[in-house]
Amino acid sequence: MKNFNTLTFVLISFFNFTNGYGQDGAVNDTVCIMEGEAINYNVLDNDNIPPMVHASLMTPSPCFILLDDGELMWKQGAENCCGDHVLKYRLTGYTGNNFMAFIHITVKCPKPNCTNIDLSDVDPGGPIGGVQKPIFYACEDSKVTYYVDYVAGYTYTWTVNGGTYVFPTPSNQSIIDVIWNTVGPTTIQLMTNNGITTTTEIFCIEVLPAPVAGFTTTMNCVCLNSPISFTNTSSGASSYYWDFGDGNNTTMPNPTHNYSLPGTYTVTLYAYSSNYDPLGNPLCCCVDSVQMQILVEDLPGPNIYWVSTVCEGDSSKYWTDAVGCTYTWMVTDANNNPVLFTGNGNDTICV
Repeated sequence: MKNFNTLTFVLISFFNFTNGYGQDGAVNDTVCIMEGEAINYNVLDNDNIPPMVHASLMTPSPCFILLDDGELMWKQGAENCCGDHVLKYRLTGYTGNNFMAFIHITVKCPKPNCTNIDLSDVDPGGPIGGVQKPIFYACEDSKVTYYVDYVAGYTYTWTVNGGTYVFPTPSNQSIIDVIWNTVGPTTIQLMTNNGITTTTEIFCIEVLPAPVAGFTTTMNCVCLNSPISFTNTSSGASSYYWDFGDGNNTTMPNPTHNYSLPGTYTVTLYAYSSNYDPLGNPLCCCVDSVQMQILVEDLPGPNIYWVSTVCEGDSSKYWTDAVGCTYTWMVTDANNNPVLFTGNGNDTICV
């Protein structure tokens, strides 16, 4: 008789924690947030990991902390965190082994205040402990107000390089209005005297180039309900806003507009340039504007007739029944570009 021994096989499964770059369960994380907003992100949500792991940062960060449960948080008092951060973190399991992975955090910052700047609490003294001297941005040909806390009995002496300044309130020289004339890096120097000692501070300024707004039209007098076209000649701009002076507006680069009531209207074009730093954070949005007066006559324009609808590449005849007039024709395509034709000066043209 054969004796059979019963063998029991027990399979014990261990998760393999490695030190690889986001391998074997720990997945690298990518987070994009606005500075000052709640983060609401947990690094464990996309990881294939066993329960009861503990998270911790391996890369020291002045801006972020990682809670034990994997929740990413702002460090209390964190500031100047705009830009990209790559942080290494560790997940420690109950086996004592580790997952390793990385968090790539992009912090977007709101557009800075480029018109009213408080210099009171700014440390203008250069890199200290790895903190970079702050740079204040401004637009070319724009007015910017700079100020510090006023103290009675103190005197304030300003030196502005690349711009001109005035005191908006002559009795309070802790405030200046600056018009920047020169593009590029420059400085403001402030000397404060309390009657005994003089403190000198230098602030870094970066003046951004402003766009130049401009437009033309073939005429600044138009018949009632007749279209008038505007050609945008602006430079250095990324977007536009037109105000036709009659309550209508558009953001098209080269618009055409009809006035339904006679009168004189002021057409204003605003040209904007959006600026960003190398990390994609917004800087000052610079603007320039230009105006033109348009006279809309009491009478509508002449009737214009044509044979039929035409296709691309076809030729057609256009004419008017207006008499006793000087005939000046203008033909443009859908993009407001001029189209060649013959017969200008007559009551009939061929296009």
